Amino acid sequence: VEKTMNLARGGILFIDEAYELGSDTAYAKEAIAQLLTMLTRPEFKNGKTVVILAGYQNEMNKMLDKNSGFKSRFQKYVHFEDW
Repeated sequence: VEKTMNLARGGILFIDEAYELGSDTAYAKEAIAQLLTMLTRPEFKNGKTVVILAGYQNEMNKMLDKNSGFKSRFQKYVHFEDW
């Protein structure tokens, strides 16, 4: 996570199927913890790096509900209707 965030610094990180971060695996829990930590660092916060989490709406809501830190760090939610 840290390596990927550093590569995205000053740009955009797009995470597709981000709802997988809400799974109960040790890797997912560690990835969430590291991502939340990185989002609070001065070199990434306040719009310096944009992180986009994408996935199916219901699954994304479940993932966001598992960790209150996600909701507090993401300021905008956009739902695109199915085509």
